[in-house]
Amino acid sequence: MRLPDGTIVPHYMSVYDTSSKAGAPGFFDEVAMLVGEVTEILYPDDPRNSSKKTIEYVVNVWRRQGSGAQERLVYRCYQSDTFGSIADWFRFSFRESSLDPNKQPLANGATVFVVCINGDRSNAYIIGAMPQPNRKQADPNSDEGRFLRSRFNGVEVHIADDGSFELLVPGATTVDGDADPKRDANNHGSKVSFAANGDIIIDDQNGDSVTVSPGAKTISIESGTKLTERSQDVARTATTGITDTAKTVQTTASKSWRLKAPTVVVESPNVSIGGDGLNPTQHGVVLGGGIDTFTGLQYSVLRNASTTVKAKE
Repeated sequence: MRLPDGTIVPHYMSVYDTSSKAGAPGFFDEVAMLVGEVTEILYPDDPRNSSKKTIEYVVNVWRRQGSGAQERLVYRCYQSDTFGSIADWFRFSFRESSLDPNKQPLANGATVFVVCINGDRSNAYIIGAMPQPNRKQADPNSDEGRFLRSRFNGVEVHIADDGSFELLVPGATTVDGDADPKRDANNHGSKVSFAANGDIIIDDQNGDSVTVSPGAKTISIESGTKLTERSQDVARTATTGITDTAKTVQTTASKSWRLKAPTVVVESPNVSIGGDGLNPTQHGVVLGGGIDTFTGLQYSVLRNASTTVKAKE
């Protein structure tokens, strides 16, 4: 038999088109990008890990046969790197399936893209992932405009069209995206926000927050129950504006506590400044408007009113 290019084929050999042939190729002929599901993670300290220095993933690769049926091949894969240098790197772990992948076409593990270097199946790398078909809608509608959203183990990052930024930390999640039963019950969804106007807000979603407003040059602190300050040396200069709001405010300094402000206003029906050991009748303040019982004159006239008020240390 003579082929169109002039090649002579012996009579005991046959010719057929292999361009559409499906099925697993030879060990060094894996040139297609594959899709599969992560079913197991082998950390470097796992005896089954061959590299002993980087995580290996067991991936069930789906391959379509020429008849239309699918077969599953198990690949041992590494994870690609974002920067690829010694000094710079970015690593994270893919979710492994918690279900038996052999009993259903798609479980709940990460759905990843796999390629093999030079077609060598022993050098398979995960280069990315595709949206999990069972995941709820993560993309916003058109009214949100430009956006960036991500979630990893419950931690969410949002960047909006106006440049504002949010970091939400509600706690760890399971492989299905539900709240992990082991996460701390005191976490009500702590959030750090950077508003478009430059305001920085730290909020625990439980009535406690700190707001830094560069535009207004103010710092506001709100507490649902108690606000406590502890430091070796507390210095506070109220030249622009500091607001503390709480049921109880406690400041503890082992060396000194300094408050500097043009005006200090204390609104309270009962103020105690170093009052331990002081007797109100002996160490109290003499008001100028008071009447001296002996002369009948005001203390201010007699110059007996207190001009300096001191507190015992």
